[in-house]
Amino acid sequence: MRAGILATLIATGCSNATPGAEPAIPDTSTVRAAPEVLELFDERTAQVRRAPRDGASWLALGMAYDSHQLFHMAEAAYGGAVHNAPDEPRAWYHLARMRAELGLLEEALEAMARSIELEEDYAPSHWRTGFWSLDLGRRDEAERAFTRATELAPEDGAGHVGLARVALERGASEVAVARLEAVLERDPRNGYARQLLGRAYKDVGRTEEAVAELEMAQHARPIWNDSWLLEIQREGTSLLDRLERIRAEVRAGRGAGALEVLEEIRRENPTNIAVLSTLTPALVQSGRIDRAIEVNEEALRLGRDHTRVHLNLALLLPQKGAFDLGLEHARRAVELNPASADAHLQHGRLLFEAGRNEEAAGELERALDRGNDRVSTHVTLARARALAGAPEQAARGLELAVSSHAESGELFAVLATVRAELSDIDGAWEAWRSSSRLGYPRSLLEGIADRIREAEARGRGE
Repeated sequence: MRAGILATLIATGCSNATPGAEPAIPDTSTVRAAPEVLELFDERTAQVRRAPRDGASWLALGMAYDSHQLFHMAEAAYGGAVHNAPDEPRAWYHLARMRAELGLLEEALEAMARSIELEEDYAPSHWRTGFWSLDLGRRDEAERAFTRATELAPEDGAGHVGLARVALERGASEVAVARLEAVLERDPRNGYARQLLGRAYKDVGRTEEAVAELEMAQHARPIWNDSWLLEIQREGTSLLDRLERIRAEVRAGRGAGALEVLEEIRRENPTNIAVLSTLTPALVQSGRIDRAIEVNEEALRLGRDHTRVHLNLALLLPQKGAFDLGLEHARRAVELNPASADAHLQHGRLLFEAGRNEEAAGELERALDRGNDRVSTHVTLARARALAGAPEQAARGLELAVSSHAESGELFAVLATVRAELSDIDGAWEAWRSSSRLGYPRSLLEGIADRIREAEARGRGE
């Protein structure tokens, strides 16, 4: 049954976004939400029924769905808006956003191009074009879009951060450092800029500063200026404020106490990603993995084909023995959002567990490229590379990793093992001593020492 749900969702396309097709009002019969939210949907739907050719009514309906993260329905309603008001730039802009949320980057870029044609001087249209172009590997197009964003809004960080990311991808790390430092002077809360700056510092050898920036990036969030998006966010703030208070309880390890309230909220909002992202870890903390799987699968049955739902299932299903299905959900998460570091990471981990080491290494490299600089990612990547027959590449990656994670005994332990495989005996013992000094478990170090001695003996021909 689970495999059938996933296959059905993958085969399902957009419902209503083609401008040439006569738009249909989305079916909300399966939506369960708070009474005031359903009342909002009914009110906006009634407006569309009274004036089915009024683009503004379709736009307002899309914004209502959008604000409650019903992205498929929002995309359909925005499709109705552009059908009936083809010269409204905001309708095309929000249609582009929804397509990007659904992983349809090519279609998103097409819609955004029309929005820009209608209103060229709205900076967020350009930097969103830049980020989506980068995700598709189109650096030149991304650079042009980010440059235009900085011309239109020189004090806003988004375009400058985008240009820094282009510079990083081209190997111009010093250029990226200068841009990112300037952004953070104006907006020290920008976590994405800090994450990129940590990578850039590491590339230019400023290791201690890299570690500090990556640590701070975990506690900061970017705030991009986007007045058109702000209009939508204002419609859905009450639920998000309530969830943020509950998330604090979950982060503090008190998720079990919040379950009753969360389950009540989920019954009202069964497909809301913010709700699922809060409820799932709370259920896991309480040991209720079957229930966590159930609520995410229900979201899929109700049409919520979203990266986060697939990631939740990719994490949960292997714990219950459904490894292959978990792997398929991870693949779908990457397909929906190729910019997501978490999606590539989970896909890479499961590929590694499946013994598909070369594929795993590729996915883990993409996770690192997208900012996931965790020790565990470097360790799994090194093991995948070594098992795929590339121990030299594994060693080089680990040597870079220990420069920014100098307190990780595990990284040094894996480096010792890889160097031993390469017959670099002195280097292996050096990494082994570093791992020992950092408190890596003695029982594991003894096994690594035996492998180094075996490599040493082979080198002497014994």
